Amino acid sequence: MRAWREILALTEPAARAFAAGLRDPLAAQAAQLKGILNAARDSRWGRLNALSEIESIADYQARVPISDYEAIAGDMSAVARGEAHCRFPGRPCFMETTGGSTGGVKWIPWTEASLAALQRGLLPWLHDLLRARPGILRGRSYWAISPPRRSVDNATVVPTGMGNDARYFGDALAARLGQVMLVPAGEDWRADLPRWRRATLLALLASEDLSFVSVWSPTFLTDLLDFLDREQAAILDALARAGHRRRAAQLAAILARGEADLAAVWPRLDTVSCWTEGSARHYLPSLAARLPGVHIQGKGLLATEGMVTLPLEAAAYPVLAIHSGFYEFLDEAGIPHLCDDLQPGQCYEVIITTWAGLYRYRLGDRVRMQGYFEATPMLSFEGRAGLVSDLCGEKLGEDFVARVMARVMRVTDGGAGGFAMLLPLAHRRCYLLVVDAVERDEAGAQAMAAACDTALRANPQYALARDLGQLGAIEAARVTRAWQRYRDFMLARGMLLGDIKPPLLGTQAGLAAALGVRDGPEAVPA
Repeated sequence: MRAWREILALTEPAARAFAAGLRDPLAAQAAQLKGILNAARDSRWGRLNALSEIESIADYQARVPISDYEAIAGDMSAVARGEAHCRFPGRPCFMETTGGSTGGVKWIPWTEASLAALQRGLLPWLHDLLRARPGILRGRSYWAISPPRRSVDNATVVPTGMGNDARYFGDALAARLGQVMLVPAGEDWRADLPRWRRATLLALLASEDLSFVSVWSPTFLTDLLDFLDREQAAILDALARAGHRRRAAQLAAILARGEADLAAVWPRLDTVSCWTEGSARHYLPSLAARLPGVHIQGKGLLATEGMVTLPLEAAAYPVLAIHSGFYEFLDEAGIPHLCDDLQPGQCYEVIITTWAGLYRYRLGDRVRMQGYFEATPMLSFEGRAGLVSDLCGEKLGEDFVARVMARVMRVTDGGAGGFAMLLPLAHRRCYLLVVDAVERDEAGAQAMAAACDTALRANPQYALARDLGQLGAIEAARVTRAWQRYRDFMLARGMLLGDIKPPLLGTQAGLAAALGVRDGPEAVPA
């Protein structure tokens, strides 16, 4: 398609600049920090912290403390209410919302400068992908970028959300991307999530030339495909009534063969972009089984606050987005490191400084240093920092549980993946391994629970608690529609669909009841 060719040409300068920076990432990072601080020095926050006097990275680290959202919530509320020059020049273009696993809504501003920084990562990624996967150029694409449901606060005067997802790539690319996007950019179903999901599936099925899909989680697609399996007749009838009678008849013949032959449904589908790291990796086998022959590319770490890493086809792991912000990495001792001072194999918590008023901000994500691409670190997403379950001193962290789950699944089911979550039961003083009742039978669930119990003993505190009888052995519970129940529970708590990652540790109050289990004398699946 001509639009794709034009996109390739328009993204080439950014790709070249990014490639050149990979050879000296610290210089690129120093330039980012200098630009951010120079732009912000006349803001209220900049004057308060004397940004004009900062001459080096060391000065910045000495003068500006590491902070979390609670420390800046007042400023973010002021920005949302329309205050100008609060933490950056002028006012934001829009606010975006996000939320953590346990906290409430967080308001994140986006400015012209922070959008440009995002594009300095998005454009090199897109150029690299299109060059490596030319099959994408043969069809149209589906993108899920903005969440279908956002929090609304009547006290804010700054718009919420971009309104047109293609504009995240800049105005020059927006028109071209609009030509190859299946669903009109900015389509908003936030008032009716089931309607939005149904409309999305209809749009995908109507397209015979779908070549590229970009979504958040692999469960986004598997949910749609499961819905298609359950509601084939109704979906095809709706497709025919929408004016796609020939396509509906074609799909009826394909689906009549049994489980959907998705290679026949979308013969041009070349690549799916989705989360592949952290807990999402357990859902990849089921997605890959439904899409044989389709290339699945991981997204890297792209948070609402900003981009941290981006995937390149030649790199084994996502690489640091050196031109999209300034990054520091806290080690286990709480010591910050720069991008040239990371040790392979070690985990770090990400600290980000952005063009939109986040300064030495704890992003809440942990990454593992996996080596270098050129001279730039490759970083895999490991899990949320600070997400720890501690019934009696065992202190199970999400990244540790993720590694245990991955090993256990390889041994017990050959890496088939699926829903698996440890749910702490305070009353019984043990953990419940929650699995999906369709994905695992009783014997398989019990075997996996026993294997988890053994593997978790690599944590000495857990081993001690088990040996002392403070913790009981892990029990198993097979729950119907486990992922969907978890997803709906988090939506009801105000989280955005795009923020909900498949869980490994279920630490939220009320989650046991939502899953149909009780923390009493018995833990009984509903």
